[in-house]
Amino acid sequence: MDAVRVINLVTIACLAIAMMIMLVTSLLVSRDLFPYAALGGAFAVREIHMFAGYWVLLIVALHLGTRWQIVMNVCRGLVGISTQNVCRTVILRLAVVVIVAWGARSSAEMAFGSKLMLSYSLDMWDFNESTLGFFVNYGAIVGMLAAATHYGLTVSQKLRFRACLRSRYADTNTVRDRVPKRHSDQGYG
Repeated sequence: MDAVRVINLVTIACLAIAMMIMLVTSLLVSRDLFPYAALGGAFAVREIHMFAGYWVLLIVALHLGTRWQIVMNVCRGLVGISTQNVCRTVILRLAVVVIVAWGARSSAEMAFGSKLMLSYSLDMWDFNESTLGFFVNYGAIVGMLAAATHYGLTVSQKLRFRACLRSRYADTNTVRDRVPKRHSDQGYG
């Protein structure tokens, strides 16, 4: 089994677990579903809910990165693109660079890494900030992580392929060196 399949299976399993945690904790903190149930540890349940939410975001980004070729094929089909275009490829890759840069900035600004470690933070939804900006920032974080996953796996596969070719080439040289030379190879006729 190759690395992409293993990573994809692990992300799907982790996503299922994280979504189950999100479902259970959302039911526990819901005031509409259980108005009569006053949970004593509601703060801890909310923290677990938020923690799982950030991990879902990360896992979805990893899953998108492992399935990026499928996403691109679906988008090509929806738009009706059937041929390759160098200019379009360059523009899209520059857009990825912008998304990664925005995602890195947003990740640092919103302390995404510390939220993945269940660090206590006093930040919450700021009603004075733009709603669109909130979603753009988290979308850029997902884009950054998906791009890192996709290109990381692409580089890994290329390096593994080159190593495989080198080992095959080295094996053929080793075998050639072990085969006894014929008289014709030694200049005897």
